[in-house]
Amino acid sequence: MELPTLILVAVTITLALAIAFWAATVATQYTGLELLEVKCTAERRGEAVAVTVTVANKGAKAATVLGVEVNGELKEAQLTVKPGETGTFEVEASKADTIQVNVKTRAGEYPCATSVKG
Repeated sequence: MELPTLILVAVTITLALAIAFWAATVATQYTGLELLEVKCTAERRGEAVAVTVTVANKGAKAATVLGVEVNGELKEAQLTVKPGETGTFEVEASKADTIQVNVKTRAGEYPCATSVKG
């Protein structure tokens, strides 16, 4: 292969990669992916368990928590978390040793499990 042909192929490949990365960035910004990181803690308070749920939005669009399921029991929770921000809410659960939480949003469910302290 001659040097001018080799340079032309290298430039073409470089441009193709640059355009692909640009298109992926634009697509991600406009489709707005929801990506939540959910952490939960639980502690006994008398006969009940206080469950604290922390939601960090790692995605590109705001996420709205529509509800939360705690050990199979649906609880009401309303929270909107903007991209890059973190929100916290607390719900009460019946007495248990371990807690399974499913945070429900428009895009899906995000699970979290923890043992009860105290």
